[in-house]
Amino acid sequence: MKTNRLSVLTVSLFLMTGCERVPDKGPALQFDNKNISQVTQRLNENIGWIHGTCLAIRNGKIKTGETIQMIVLSNPQRMVDTKILGVADSNSACSALLSDRAEQNKEDGRFFYSLDVKNETTNVMAIGFVSSAVKPRNGNHLVEFDINNDGKVEHAGMCLTSEGVQFYISSSSAFDDKALWSDYYYLGYDNKPTCP
Repeated sequence: MKTNRLSVLTVSLFLMTGCERVPDKGPALQFDNKNISQVTQRLNENIGWIHGTCLAIRNGKIKTGETIQMIVLSNPQRMVDTKILGVADSNSACSALLSDRAEQNKEDGRFFYSLDVKNETTNVMAIGFVSSAVKPRNGNHLVEFDINNDGKVEHAGMCLTSEGVQFYISSSSAFDDKALWSDYYYLGYDNKPTCP
């Protein structure tokens, strides 16, 4: 009898909450490391690159006011919290959407958002996390973290290609095929490459 009352109470509480999903208590990027496509999708939806006040990410469902954690790729690196101001367009201060580079940067399902970036220059390069998934620790001028809870320390970085910027998160010291996440920003002009 007590079991039936408990079941009815549990179902009633579930229905009264409007079937809303209860937020996870752990890191927002928990996933099954064995399912590579799930890992890639989750990372791409939760991580993007930032130039100035503009976030580029493969997620079109981010809401105004949502918090973004930024790892500013300076020396030393640092973590900064910012907020989404809204969707960016070619009229906003989003360098990635300038006419000479917008077409290439919109490829691969990227969406662009304006950020409330205080005390940063318009040329800041950073990697942004949609949710409070990163619990950083500083080490050797780098922000270090274990984003997939596999016991290996990862860090954020970037290097230049002949025409753009390669952003990445890896446990390696440089960009390579072991990167857990990476994305490319087309600048539209020639650079001196620094990527391996």
